[in-house]
Amino acid sequence: MVAKREPREDSLEWLEWLERTYPTETSVRSLFERLVWPNGAHCPHCGSLDVWRFRKKGRSSRDGLFECRHCRGQFTVTTKTPMHATKLPLRTWLKALYVTLISSKGISSVMLAKQIGVRQPTAWKMAHAIREMMDDRDSLLDGIVEVDTTYMGGRPRKNLDPRYKHVYRPRGKATTRPEVAVAAERGGRVKAAFLSSSANSEQIGRFMGRFISPDAHIISDDDKAIGKAARAFKDHDTVTHGKKQYARGNVHSNTVEGIAALLKRTQLGIYNQLSKRHLQRYIDEIVFRKNQRRTIETINQRDGTVQVQFYHRPFIDQLEELLVRAVGRQVRRSNEGGLEWPLPIATGYALAPSIAFTKTMFQR
Repeated sequence: MVAKREPREDSLEWLEWLERTYPTETSVRSLFERLVWPNGAHCPHCGSLDVWRFRKKGRSSRDGLFECRHCRGQFTVTTKTPMHATKLPLRTWLKALYVTLISSKGISSVMLAKQIGVRQPTAWKMAHAIREMMDDRDSLLDGIVEVDTTYMGGRPRKNLDPRYKHVYRPRGKATTRPEVAVAAERGGRVKAAFLSSSANSEQIGRFMGRFISPDAHIISDDDKAIGKAARAFKDHDTVTHGKKQYARGNVHSNTVEGIAALLKRTQLGIYNQLSKRHLQRYIDEIVFRKNQRRTIETINQRDGTVQVQFYHRPFIDQLEELLVRAVGRQVRRSNEGGLEWPLPIATGYALAPSIAFTKTMFQR
């Protein structure tokens, strides 16, 4: 008898496996509590570890309800997180997290709504809540770091329509499209941030100073703004694309240019329209997904060539990296029907990433 094939973890069949493994709200809540509080439950109102869980025996209370002995605040695993005050079952959130994380370039709110069985406005808000947890701007890039900038939006440069064959499209500072800076550690992590519609060397310098170690070796194209900002780092090499020079030994910017191309492909193929207000969160999603990829290098015994294989981390590992940063990151509906990000929940907690970002040097 042929053994039953196990479903791939990056397929929708694995979604059925998740539903069988976590069939009830209690099982999903236990999973979330283990990942959100890896060191034990703590109060999201004051940060105290002296908390106790309500028991169902002898009293009526919500599932998973805790109370803090210090401030007497009550909370659950979703309190003061992007899932705060949700009316949706946690099983629906688990489905949304899975479908979002296994997508190669993201998933639109329309398709997400169909996959998890909710309305499109609900799926849109859930997707932004998940992107809020995907923000990771703490660690510094080191070693060989490639830096580049790219513009988002607009028509593709090579338009095959004969009506546009002789149309002149000016390039350069006259554009109003948003500019994004991207930094990629050779064989490591990626950082990216929305600068403005007309970034200069000062803004690029602040981006590099925030995300790149001063001892890093910067590699870029012949962008003068990046060259000026790179003077503050240990070393800097360039390739001149204007002279058809794309690689000079180990000096190239192919890695970061591939990531810039991924940003554009995601916009053209998945989201189509990205407003400047939410652009940074979409960038955070793409960068987070890119950082989940790992490489395996094997040496061919016959000719000694190095073969590189890419794979993504298991879903549960990605989910753990998301939920461990959930507390303190809130996304709420605004009075106008959009989104807003509340202030810090208590003394000692940092600003929600989307609020902190708008108050930094990247603000337009």
